[in-house]
Amino acid sequence: MSYERVKEYFEHVDMGSRVMGFEKSSATVEETALAVGCEPKQIAKPCLFCKKTDLR
Repeated sequence: MSYERVKEYFEHVDMGSRVMGFEKSSATVEETALAVGCEPKQIAKPCLFCKKTDLR
């Protein structure tokens, strides 16, 4: 799922402010921590969201 679709969905459920985009890479926990300004141990695991119709 693209960043744009995730952002659109979160805006639809009134949570758009929680989606962050970064100019620097955030491919690893360490890079994300640097981009956000926190410790790597503060980074949560990514979550996967599925609609019931996606579960077959």
